[in-house]
Amino acid sequence: MPKDSIRDNLEGNELDLSLSNLTVVPVKEMLQLRKATHIDMSCNLLSVIPDDFVKMEWIVKLDLSKNNITRLPEDIGNLQKLQHLDLFKNKLQALPVSMCHLKSLKWLDVKDNPLDETMKKVSGDCLDDLQCKTCAKRVVVFMKDVQSEQERKRQKRLQEQRELDEKKKIEDEKLRQQKKLEKAAEKERKRKIFLEEQERKRQEELEAATDQYHDANETKMNGHLQKSSSGKTGGISCCGILFGLLFGLIAIFASAYVYCEVKNTMPACVEGRVKVMQYIELVQIKTLDLVQQIKDKMK
Repeated sequence: MPKDSIRDNLEGNELDLSLSNLTVVPVKEMLQLRKATHIDMSCNLLSVIPDDFVKMEWIVKLDLSKNNITRLPEDIGNLQKLQHLDLFKNKLQALPVSMCHLKSLKWLDVKDNPLDETMKKVSGDCLDDLQCKTCAKRVVVFMKDVQSEQERKRQKRLQEQRELDEKKKIEDEKLRQQKKLEKAAEKERKRKIFLEEQERKRQEELEAATDQYHDANETKMNGHLQKSSSGKTGGISCCGILFGLLFGLIAIFASAYVYCEVKNTMPACVEGRVKVMQYIELVQIKTLDLVQQIKDKMK
């Protein structure tokens, strides 16, 4: 419907769109008509009232009777100024819970709608003006109870969800701590393996150094033994030579001595005998000194 046509149907504060073959509510055009506090859209072909319809918070009286409406806006409770609501002869099976917020609602007709049994009992027959007023009060109160029950269930679900979240948080923390302990244990295990490997290498190096030290000492001792053996052999050889010379000299002096005994009248023999004895004593002294030196070197 053109905007001008809608405005043409405005008379004072009443907007009459009844019997207009409407299939869609012209919300955009109606939002421009803030003077229209009484709206009549009865006897049309409407099946749904769009959600943005509740933006017209200035509505006081709304007639939606004799349509094919199956659903009202969930936030219809935003129409805080609404006092009169006619839903007669539609196809509504339920009413929005937000109707509990319609504080100004004084008149409601829901007759000839396929409402559930509970809502039929609450709303009553709506056969006259008094029953429609009673219907408005009872529906608002009932919807408050429904909202309270829904809120209670919502809070219960939230509590259950919080408990589940807390339980999951505790389990996650336990798992985190377990992983932390496992990580620490694995780190400790690797540290022990590292220390054991270091200790093994240190022992191997120590054993190798000890073996090398023993080998070096053994070689050194063998060298000293060989040197001592050579020294002893050399000392023995020197002693043999000296003793040989000593015995040779003694033999020579002995021969000269015997000769002088036979020729003792010769002056040379008398003088030579004395010198021979002196030489023998000197050789004996030197020989003993040499032998002692050799023994000292061999020690």
